[in-house]
Amino acid sequence: MWTHEIIKDFLISRPSLHTLKVELSYLRIAVPLDQMQDLREITFKERYGYRSSQPVRVQTYNNLAKFFASCPAGQITKLSIVLTSLHEIFQFLTPEIEPLRLKDIRMVQSFIKLDAFTISHLRHLTCLHLLSMKTPSNLRSKNSDSSKDTSPESSGALENAECRIGSKLSDLWSALHLAGIYLKEIQVDVINTGLLGYLTRYTGLTKLIISTRCFNSLPESDASAKLFFAEPLASHFDTLAELTGFEDLWCFGEHNLSAFSSCRGLDKLSVSVAKADFNVSSSRGDTNVGPAQNESDVVVSSCIHSFEALIESRSRKNCSTWRLPICLGCPSFRYYLQVRNAFEEQEDKGQGLLFTKRPLRSSRLSAF
Repeated sequence: MWTHEIIKDFLISRPSLHTLKVELSYLRIAVPLDQMQDLREITFKERYGYRSSQPVRVQTYNNLAKFFASCPAGQITKLSIVLTSLHEIFQFLTPEIEPLRLKDIRMVQSFIKLDAFTISHLRHLTCLHLLSMKTPSNLRSKNSDSSKDTSPESSGALENAECRIGSKLSDLWSALHLAGIYLKEIQVDVINTGLLGYLTRYTGLTKLIISTRCFNSLPESDASAKLFFAEPLASHFDTLAELTGFEDLWCFGEHNLSAFSSCRGLDKLSVSVAKADFNVSSSRGDTNVGPAQNESDVVVSSCIHSFEALIESRSRKNCSTWRLPICLGCPSFRYYLQVRNAFEEQEDKGQGLLFTKRPLRSSRLSAF
């Protein structure tokens, strides 16, 4: 039977081990990261529905912090972490140590605060993914962009500790702007005025993946969508290559068709389509839908036809792998995947689109 020491010795003795992925959910011993000095990329994951051992997780992140304090500044450029904070993994970095050169950070269920202690290690940052992020306890009831984590645990000491390592997510975008750090890739599931304001202050974003499930109401979601499709998106018309977003006025429709078409470098668009937002006859010039035509086929063809009509004057070489996942106004992710797979299979075969019967339209789309 393997002992903990045998496992640690094995990990430490692998000088060619450059990439490490740690599944925290099943971790029973602390990973000796502080003794694995040849690593180039580290990824932490937490399996949904499972919770890792806190003592083991804390010790593993302490070892990671020691690793950062001893490795060359540019050795690690990409890092994925969960259930921690930048302050925890940077805890042993001192002003005398050369700042890290992290380019890609992906955080899940964690705290983040950009202050004088952390910002110096993010000067080279180009990619930031923030999902299910946490905010200090005393902010959760006051801010709409707070995490859905409503743990009853609350005390002055806890709140003070959280405030030292975390902040409102809107403050994050202000801190990035003040530091002159402008990202090329962003993935978030919290959209706030801070993010929208940040996007208007520069150009050069190439990839944006957003989730609209963070909104508490339809009017709140639609108001943010209207703001986004105005100045924030316009700032990146020339550079944006990939855009993903779903539901409500974030859907692909006549209200934002010109904005999408102005994205001159777009080669991947993953958005929902609200069927009610398209006048099939006027979009295609058809007066009648033939009896053999599936209603979904007509809507899909109409959407693609409308989009192509506005981009026909520019080169299509960057759109050779373009896909339009169609969910016809249904926010069901399962149906979205079903339709997307059908779309890609039929397109790859050069055949017409075939769809199973779609679910009823969501009431959230009744505003269309």
